[in-house]
Amino acid sequence: MDKIVPTFRESIFSSISDTIPDIAELGIDSILNDGFLKDIPFVRLVLSVRNTAQSIHYRNLLRQTLAFVKELNDGNLDEKKKQKYKKKIEDNPKKAEEELGRVLIILNQTVELEKSKILAKIFQEYINEEIDWGTFCEFSEITRLFFVDDIWDLKTVYDRNRDDYRFLSYGLSRLESLGLVKTTTKLIFVDGEPETEEEIELSSVGKKYYELASKALFTNQISAKS
Repeated sequence: MDKIVPTFRESIFSSISDTIPDIAELGIDSILNDGFLKDIPFVRLVLSVRNTAQSIHYRNLLRQTLAFVKELNDGNLDEKKKQKYKKKIEDNPKKAEEELGRVLIILNQTVELEKSKILAKIFQEYINEEIDWGTFCEFSEITRLFFVDDIWDLKTVYDRNRDDYRFLSYGLSRLESLGLVKTTTKLIFVDGEPETEEEIELSSVGKKYYELASKALFTNQISAKS
């Protein structure tokens, strides 16, 4: 499996990657049996490992990787930046190992397809040079720890829907621990009497993270919530 990073690199920039079907609606056995998907270099490599079809570990890695590749190639990559990044990692195997290897490790540890889609949006932002590598690493670690349903609390605070603040779940404390949300207590006066009020807002990291995560989750989550 020493070819895993070069093969992953080839797969994420392959023209066939934009025609991957919706992995969430595609059973893993369809992936294993679909001749079309086997044309993707990474799929072909993983399937060459003995007993892959029976291994939950490899079956999950395939699903997460395909979801990531599909989301990455959703049409929002700047073509010039994409080619620039492709050349950089082709010319520098050590850089490819560091960056693509990290992505693969995260995908290998991921269970929810939504997280792989969020990771793809963050990596897309990195390739487009909107964030640096350090920020990618920070956001990928947040994604690893992120509870997907907390996107709704994050949305409420992002939209500043104060009327809905009372509906915020205990997920708010999780978002605070990830550095996405901050709360402060301020003194106010009501009818001349001093009272305290809790102010809830997104941190600068939280605002940027929500904007990226919502691109991957918003449509599907809204449909599921409706």
